[in-house]
Amino acid sequence: MATEEFERKLETEPLSLLSKEVCQSFKGVRKIVMKRAHQLIREEKLPFREAMVRAWAEVKQKCLTEHGTPV
Repeated sequence: MATEEFERKLETEPLSLLSKEVCQSFKGVRKIVMKRAHQLIREEKLPFREAMVRAWAEVKQKCLTEHGTPV
């Protein structure tokens, strides 16, 4: 994936970038969680804490259900 496209997806649809490799990398997971939390803050006007809790929950569930990888 081209860097430009990756950066665009990271900003607009961070959960779509979760792969088995990303789910197995704490740094990769944390990057997606932070981008998703910021997206929730911007779009849904959630407080930071609530956005972080929700982002972690979404990432954990997607990694487990789609890739069989617990986070």
